[in-house]
Amino acid sequence: MSLPWIHPWTSMLCGPTGCGKTFFVKKFLKNIDPMSDTRFARVILYYSEWQPTYRELEVDNIEFHEGLPQNSDYAGDPRPKLIIIDNLMRQSNGVICDLFTKNSHHNNLSVIYITQNLFQQGRGQRDVSLNSHYIVIFRNVRDRGQIQHLTRQIYPEDTRFLQEAYWDATSRPYGYILLDLKQATPDNCRFRTCIFPDDTFQYVYTPSKKAATRHIHFQFYLCDGTVESTTVWSKERRNTNGSVSSQRRGAQGAAQKSQSNTRKKYL
Repeated sequence: MSLPWIHPWTSMLCGPTGCGKTFFVKKFLKNIDPMSDTRFARVILYYSEWQPTYRELEVDNIEFHEGLPQNSDYAGDPRPKLIIIDNLMRQSNGVICDLFTKNSHHNNLSVIYITQNLFQQGRGQRDVSLNSHYIVIFRNVRDRGQIQHLTRQIYPEDTRFLQEAYWDATSRPYGYILLDLKQATPDNCRFRTCIFPDDTFQYVYTPSKKAATRHIHFQFYLCDGTVESTTVWSKERRNTNGSVSSQRRGAQGAAQKSQSNTRKKYL
């Protein structure tokens, strides 16, 4: 499945320390050509404290700056640029908000904002969240309230679906779910995990309501362009007699059974 990020984009990577955010960025830059529809002339990383792992970022045209972005860093350069902002939540003074609300589009910029809190208190943080085209949420065992609040904003008609998708996607160590909120993205491809080219399977979560059962489907996109679908989470709503039954089968088991599923062409 090919769903590259569409430039200019704004994105947030949210999760606690050690959840895999830096590794995600490293992998994204390593696969920048298939992951983005645009080749960037410059990649600029802004940081609060230098990390040795920055040297492992595999991109030739990367620049490192301590502190918040300044308009002079990119103004006047018409070429496409990618800005990465790492752990500068506390220093934010409206600069990041301006990047998300106006500077990204006007200055040919895409933005990756790495943060520990999806709903960070501070000037313009709500605007940052509302203007994010891509949100990547990592596993957070201490605070599940953030995903509950976010699902009420993004998928109010069925908040339980998106919460269950998040729990499943983050059930493995360093797991994440991508919320693709670009206007051009098909609705049945908005919620994904394992999105990189070297991932064995790329998973898409879609809701399905039939009778009293809610399903979450994994769709396995294969190298030949076909897709294999299987239900890996089936949860029945409360029956008329008051009983509740639920069943969950992990992704590994679903992958093992995928050969028996019906294939269909991805359009």
